[in-house]
Amino acid sequence: MESHPDFRSFKKSNPEIIINSRLDKHGDYDTPEQGIPVTAPQTPYWELCYTMNDSWGHQPHDNNYKSSNMIIRTLTDVMSMGGNLLLDIGPKADGSIPEKQVEILKDLGRWTSKYKKAIYETDRGIPFENYKGKSTVSASKKSLFLYLEEVKNFTKIHGLATKPEAIKIVGDDQSPVNMDYKDNTLTLDLSKVKFDKDVTVAELIFNTQPVFLKDFQEKERPLKEIVENKNSQLAAYDLANTLYHGKNLLTQQGLTIDGLQMNIGKTSKANTETFNWISKHAEAFLKRKKDYLKAIIRE
Repeated sequence: MESHPDFRSFKKSNPEIIINSRLDKHGDYDTPEQGIPVTAPQTPYWELCYTMNDSWGHQPHDNNYKSSNMIIRTLTDVMSMGGNLLLDIGPKADGSIPEKQVEILKDLGRWTSKYKKAIYETDRGIPFENYKGKSTVSASKKSLFLYLEEVKNFTKIHGLATKPEAIKIVGDDQSPVNMDYKDNTLTLDLSKVKFDKDVTVAELIFNTQPVFLKDFQEKERPLKEIVENKNSQLAAYDLANTLYHGKNLLTQQGLTIDGLQMNIGKTSKANTETFNWISKHAEAFLKRKKDYLKAIIRE
């Protein structure tokens, strides 16, 4: 696209000038507003323009504030897609900041101070097919940061061809994280982690830039083996992840739409909690709702 005449003029006067895309859609970076992009913008540089409530500037009657947690999670969403967050602040006429905004800024400052190494000078994370969550990579490309938004006992990275040298929780040296690495899949044991009240960050440290495999196909495991796993959360994850990638292990297994009166073969070693989970999510397995599967994989 031919550049805007004013754009060319500005660049001629100052080659170092940075112009956003609101100059008739010409500029150096994109500026989506309020809503997090569904997919990462393809431009190298972009920022999300975001308000704390529903208004720009100071609107004394707008008390519909987003929670601090929501704003922090929005920041991790934006970082994982390689963007910056422009957060609006609305001072009063006397220059003071409304109390609620001060509260949000303090909460945001607490989190960014604790996890600054996982924020500044990082780049967009790895594909969803490799990690079902948010992530970024360090400038050296030798650290991968995972943003854990809720308490969980484990998480997995698929198609990882490089074993990490170490794993730690940023800002907390007292939370051990054990790992199991086999068949290019890494499982992190988070059962002993003391989670942050907003978002916890795990750092995977490599000696060299890690390699992530595209179109990675995990080794297929039989249904019997999965439902006999003593860890029902791992079993549920494996069932959902397998279906997400196009293989329904419950086909022709007596699954019903309401999850009741199922006729799935149940051995003496089968985990009852896993069967209850299958019953709860029966509709997803029968209708193969991919967006819903993304959600339950993250559970």
